[in-house]
Amino acid sequence: MFFSCCLHTSCFHGLNNSVLKTPAVYAFGDSAIDAGNNKFIPNATARFNFMPYGIDFLGGIPTGRTTNGKTVVDFIAESVGLPFPPPMLSLSKAQHKSTRTGVNFGSSSSGIQRCRPAYIHRVSHNTSCVEDVNRRVATFNDLLPNILMELETSLKGSTFILCDLYKLFEEVHAQPETYGFTNVVDSCCIDVNGNQTRECARDRTPCSDRETHAFFDPFHPSQSMHKLWFQRCVKDII
Repeated sequence: MFFSCCLHTSCFHGLNNSVLKTPAVYAFGDSAIDAGNNKFIPNATARFNFMPYGIDFLGGIPTGRTTNGKTVVDFIAESVGLPFPPPMLSLSKAQHKSTRTGVNFGSSSSGIQRCRPAYIHRVSHNTSCVEDVNRRVATFNDLLPNILMELETSLKGSTFILCDLYKLFEEVHAQPETYGFTNVVDSCCIDVNGNQTRECARDRTPCSDRETHAFFDPFHPSQSMHKLWFQRCVKDII
């Protein structure tokens, strides 16, 4: 999963009752944060604007988000009193010029893979996860701190915060009950193939205990996991 969020801000006070001087949120990433960009891309195969995606979103309407509810970007925007950043491709030319509170550039199938239910069920492995995939992700993550330090040096006035989702998933997988989860390896929805290797099957009812599942489909975090992701990022910031 790949995610970069730019907070155009002069003040950030935290989670509760925060009156934040944050005029805009710009998000870049893959399907984990896609708010619906891919449904505007002709012939895109990775589209998620159908039920049960969005079943717990505002009004229970599928928007193209790859989860049952809000994403980490939505929680960040909500916490600073801003509207959810709209998908960039949903905006007209006039809206491109007039939108001042942020935009979501996230697009499905543009990210880096990690150990998810799809790989656990698709790839032969002898441990609780697919370690070969995890090693590649860990190598990438090890390079990030130095890259961010270089960016801070070259981009004067910028601050970069590394919110390590890989580490968070490791912690959740090791001690799920600590974070309120009862299932960290299975998809909540019934996927197209019925074996947890594809996206959710259209209009099939997902599990009822969505709040305690770390994953909504075989690839993407549930709203509960997105909220935990947001809380960890805020903790790292403050």
